[in-house]
Amino acid sequence: MGNYLTTKSEPAPLLQPAIEGNLAKIKELVGHHIAATSLKSNDELANFVNDADEEGNSALIGAAFSGHLDICKFLIEDCHADVLQKNKIGCSPLWIACGYGHVDIVEYLVTYMNDSRNNLNVSAAFLEGNSTGDLPLLAAAFKGHVKVIEKALEILNDADVWDILISKNNSGDTLLHVVVSSGYEGPLLELLLESEQRLFDSNDFNERPLTMKNKAGLTPLLVACERNFVNIVKELIQRGADLQTSDENERRPLAIASFCGCMDVMEYLLTLDESKKAIDATEKNGCTALWLAARTGNDKMVKVLIDAGADASIRNNEGMTPQDTAEKYKKEKVVEYFAQSFSN
Repeated sequence: MGNYLTTKSEPAPLLQPAIEGNLAKIKELVGHHIAATSLKSNDELANFVNDADEEGNSALIGAAFSGHLDICKFLIEDCHADVLQKNKIGCSPLWIACGYGHVDIVEYLVTYMNDSRNNLNVSAAFLEGNSTGDLPLLAAAFKGHVKVIEKALEILNDADVWDILISKNNSGDTLLHVVVSSGYEGPLLELLLESEQRLFDSNDFNERPLTMKNKAGLTPLLVACERNFVNIVKELIQRGADLQTSDENERRPLAIASFCGCMDVMEYLLTLDESKKAIDATEKNGCTALWLAARTGNDKMVKVLIDAGADASIRNNEGMTPQDTAEKYKKEKVVEYFAQSFSN
């Protein structure tokens, strides 16, 4: 996701001190402003502290970015800073704090918004995405901030947690997609899967995040298969991921692993009876996992599939066998393997 925040010079006089953690300077500037103007309301002071740079970054966003809780408290409680103010790419202080893993600031902002005197909707804040549709917890997931996500799931009620788990960004990725695609094994993945399974089992939902597809037609399992994250593949399957799921090209896990050259995943999938029974399944162009391995020139994958019982005589929709495609595209190692293995 790159950097969430960049800074430029004026017109936001409090932004740089907020990023640097210079509370004394901020108090000095606020004091000078109050002395130089005839403030008539809290709103007028708020207008000063909410002043943003060219990219829409206010002092509060700067403090959340750098992790300065004391400055966040001063700006909000003493200067009436706007807790919900967003920069030009749609990132609020909560979004920024989540993305940078500042658990103390996330907890403070949530506590402040939950205070009935402030009349703010913390659930809505967690469900508001930025310009790419990424929710605050998706920002945390991209960086592997498990403690932020753990704290948020602890604070929010089950209905809000479920809404977050099934929400998608502009690419159609859920929180689970992001965690899987980033290769985060262990506590973060387990936290999401346990929450997902608990809520799904206790409610009448039609679809669960474990089986949801992004805009490329990929479920979390297919994402893990195409990236050779074998431990994640194992965990997802143990949690109930569907081995018969397919992408927009109708490619199942075996075909995905074969086409992407993911040997660790392939070898694991072939230990599962359900996968072995579907070893000759075809995608929309009539290509089997073996055909795809031959097309990419992966002779080691071809051998593994043949040894597992894949049928080398199956033709795709154009009438080509795996050997035909290897010859057509000059995949010499595969051509040599077929010649040696089927010469008789």
